[in-house]
Amino acid sequence: MFKNCWNFISDVGCYSELDHSEQRRLQLLNRLNAISFIVLIFYMIVEIGLDVYVFIPYLIFMLSLVLVTFGLLYKKHYRTAKNFSVMALAGCIIFFSINTGDSWSEVLFIPLTAMPLIIFRHKKISVFYLIIILLLTVALRFTKEYFDPLLHLNGDEIGLFRAMNLMTGIVITYFIIYYFKKANETFENQLLDMNAVVSEKNKAITDSINYARHIQNAILPSQRSFKKNFRDAFILYKPKDIVAGDFYWMYANGDKIYFAAADCTGHGVPGAMVSVICANALNRTVKEFGISDTGKVLDKVRELVIDTFIYEDTDTKVNSVKDGMDISLCCLDLKSNELQWSGANNPLWIVRDNSLIEYKPDKQPIGRVDNPKPFKTLTIQLQTNDNLFIFTDGYADQFGGEKGKKFKYSQLKELVIRLGKEKAADQSNQLDEMLESWKGKLEQVDDILLIGIKI
Repeated sequence: MFKNCWNFISDVGCYSELDHSEQRRLQLLNRLNAISFIVLIFYMIVEIGLDVYVFIPYLIFMLSLVLVTFGLLYKKHYRTAKNFSVMALAGCIIFFSINTGDSWSEVLFIPLTAMPLIIFRHKKISVFYLIIILLLTVALRFTKEYFDPLLHLNGDEIGLFRAMNLMTGIVITYFIIYYFKKANETFENQLLDMNAVVSEKNKAITDSINYARHIQNAILPSQRSFKKNFRDAFILYKPKDIVAGDFYWMYANGDKIYFAAADCTGHGVPGAMVSVICANALNRTVKEFGISDTGKVLDKVRELVIDTFIYEDTDTKVNSVKDGMDISLCCLDLKSNELQWSGANNPLWIVRDNSLIEYKPDKQPIGRVDNPKPFKTLTIQLQTNDNLFIFTDGYADQFGGEKGKKFKYSQLKELVIRLGKEKAADQSNQLDEMLESWKGKLEQVDDILLIGIKI
């Protein structure tokens, strides 16, 4: 019964729309007001026992002030209730200090100094009230002798009131400390429980994503099969997360090898899901539909991707996801060294005789765009020792260096030109070392994919 009543009083004004910390502050304010109410009743009983009735009207008035605070909290006037409560309690202590002589009423200011720090969110308000209370304490000590107290106490009565005031100050201070200790223990236990739940869910999610990585790796051509089709080649593939939005693709059809570097919208799980759809569209286009021209391949892939991302919601309203990919797609004839190439936002670089030839892509992605145009197909006759590079934007966009800036394409061009005479394996190692050195302790900002092939 008492516990239910105590909880009811503690929760006055603690509505669900308030955050947890504010509810805790209001609960403590309610409990301090309830204790103040009990103390005032106790003082009233003591004075009646001493056959002293001069304070009774004032005590009743003080009790009404406590009830006003509860009323303000109930009506959601939180700031007014907090300020009113502090000032009302300070006023009560001042009244007792002036009108009970040297009965140590000022000790009640000790728990009152902690009250603003607890119930106010902003420290400036707490410090303001702390200064006010300290000034009031000093002022009372030096000025109350000039006031004629309402209650003239003899030696025994002064001793009784001193004991009451001291006991009240200790009890309220103990209550504040106990409340915070209990609340912190409860909060720590809740954090431990939540941490255990989060850790368990995080492990389950991480396990699922790790398994998704195996699935995504299954759709990627192995490095071994890639190098089997090319005499000297490398794939520098560094996902930002466990799974990636970037992916590489290859399909061998007799003497012709199709290969691509693609960057799907996003990274992590969303990017990986888009990559599966886009890789499937590439496979269907060349295997099921038998399209060989690289530009027409990208046209068909765009059609398949857009059709995949059209869906109907619960209101049967047709919607379309705007995700897609940027890609650099090549088809190399191993006999003639003739290369077909098409690009959607991603270029092709060829390093030949210490110079770089750049083939610019169509400025449109694979996905929904306004006024789409057919993708162009370029036919390029390659020469022995040419170095082909196709890539996504992750390498050039990586922040690092002394000033924490992007690596940029201009610096990447200089690097691949300098590495043009190296074997593909050495190119890969040096590109990776340069990237790690540039990045330093900074976070990787995007998936990174760079494919190099020496003819």
